[in-house]
Amino acid sequence: MPQQHLLNSLHKLWSILHYPLFKINQTQVSLATLIGVIFIIAIGIYGAKYFKRYINSLPNRRSLHIKQETATLFSMLGYYFILVATFLIAVGYTGIDLTSFTIIMSALSVGIGFGLQAILSNFVSGIVLLFESSLKVGDHVEVGNDVVGTVTDIKMRYTNILTFNSVDVLVPNKFFIENIVTNWTLSDKTRRLKIPFGVAYGTDPDTVDNAVIPALMKLDRDFVKDDPKKLPKCVMTSLADSSVNFELWIWLKVGIVNQTPPGITLDEILRTIYKALRDNNIEIPFPQQDVHLISVPKMLNIQ
Repeated sequence: MPQQHLLNSLHKLWSILHYPLFKINQTQVSLATLIGVIFIIAIGIYGAKYFKRYINSLPNRRSLHIKQETATLFSMLGYYFILVATFLIAVGYTGIDLTSFTIIMSALSVGIGFGLQAILSNFVSGIVLLFESSLKVGDHVEVGNDVVGTVTDIKMRYTNILTFNSVDVLVPNKFFIENIVTNWTLSDKTRRLKIPFGVAYGTDPDTVDNAVIPALMKLDRDFVKDDPKKLPKCVMTSLADSSVNFELWIWLKVGIVNQTPPGITLDEILRTIYKALRDNNIEIPFPQQDVHLISVPKMLNIQ
């Protein structure tokens, strides 16, 4: 009896799972079919995400000589290939005739194409960027007038830029194709920064160099210190009305792994310049004007 009761329960469960709920193109779809489709889709999505993470992690392995942009390209293409394959397998599992399904999709493709035009444009633009290697994860870029930061991810529709203020900005991929974009780390991992300052007339320029440069080199920050062509230097730029103007040229290392902002801040540089000039008794001037009186009215009675 217990075995017979168990068999009857399994038979009822089997009947419930395979009871047709609705039809799609003359194909009956049951609860078991829906569960199988959900399971296939879940496995496909998990596999696509795992594949993307695994491929993106390959450049971090020392034994493999794979560029990050190559890994990003293959991870993105593989990710969407797995998703499309999962969708086709799920449709095939339901037993729906793919031929008729293709005919239906072809009829809808015209209308859907207009709606997905922007998405397809951004998707193709992202692939072009990855093939050209003009933009890759980790690059420091300047987009437009006020978006400056690091590329953290290149997705199907947009590129994620993390600004130096820790704000995520999502930029459509086609923007990088149609507009001017400044990539600080495309061919060189350093960027020159110019900091203007002035000293009083009568100051020896060599004294300025000997005061500012050694003080800057003592800072334990990420800027170029070992390349003779990119060492920090003071350049005299003009002889102004109230001051002798200089610029401090410093090359920042903006391509360092796991580094979001530049390795040294403008505040640190300005403080270093100010302290160096003060410690060496170099005057920092301010605008002044001398007034010469040619004649004075007697009523003022100035003696």
